Amino acid sequence: MLIEPNYLVGIAINVNGSQMTVEEQQNERVTYCGIADAHGIESFQKKDTVGTQGVFIMQMRAGLNRQRHAVYYEVDIRPKDAEVIMGIIKGKQNRYEANGIVHSKYAYALLWLKDKDVTPEYGVAAQGCSSESLFNSWDLIPDPRLDPWGGDYSDSEE
Repeated sequence: MLIEPNYLVGIAINVNGSQMTVEEQQNERVTYCGIADAHGIESFQKKDTVGTQGVFIMQMRAGLNRQRHAVYYEVDIRPKDAEVIMGIIKGKQNRYEANGIVHSKYAYALLWLKDKDVTPEYGVAAQGCSSESLFNSWDLIPDPRLDPWGGDYSDSEE
């Protein structure tokens, strides 16, 4: 008996042995966390690789940089979307254009993440910021004009 080529395409074995369709795997979400601010994504990594101490350090760093609207965030995102974001951040291209505006790769990565219509969860900042102020910052960033110290911290200036 011959197996139809498309028969095996739709099924994959999960690590725990259960069967999932490829579509289910593609829609399965993974939690990523990091810091974002007026200049874009500063860090973006799988939460399960960070640990409690790492989360606390990122929350503290975000809280101490609230002047740049820095927030610690957690988002549930599909692995293929996370790969695109990592590709933007680690890629060699430093400038991207979106809606007629040229952005650094970090700002563009944050715009791309926000375009995925994910609802971030915000960590408690070291300075005790309210959820409302963190939510407002998430809506405002990326925008380098929000940094009171100014400057465009893209790769071209490092």
